[in-house]
Amino acid sequence: MTKSFETMSLPDALSLARIQSGKTIDEIQAEMSWKPGHAQRIFYDDSYWPSLPTIPKLCVVLGNTILLDWLQAQVEFGGLKLEFDALDCLGLLRELNLLVLEMGEVSQEAEKAVEDNEVDKAEARRICKELRDVLNKGIAILNGLEAIK
Repeated sequence: MTKSFETMSLPDALSLARIQSGKTIDEIQAEMSWKPGHAQRIFYDDSYWPSLPTIPKLCVVLGNTILLDWLQAQVEFGGLKLEFDALDCLGLLRELNLLVLEMGEVSQEAEKAVEDNEVDKAEARRICKELRDVLNKGIAILNGLEAIK
């Protein structure tokens, strides 16, 4: 008996999709044109997932729609929270402080990256990751403020 998609974790959905495909990690990796070790991380590291643009091709390679079904269930059964809690004054100050901390992390990564007057791919990825954290925190604050309206 399998868990329903609405209560299943993403790592479990990935595992189910891979098992149902009958393909090995190496076969999936080759068909996806992923670098060595990438498929291993996707299917065995609970904190590493396929990027959104790769999901359609991954479903084709796996020969099933388990990942799409899982995503649909997450949307329908609460995986996406579309109503947000309003921020009170203390919450707003706390969230703004966290936003400033995130911005400091961007600044630190950028400072390290430009020490040699050149930004390489790995440094750019780290800066982008930190910037995404800033954006996500900013969106969370916006959602909390929009809920007041």
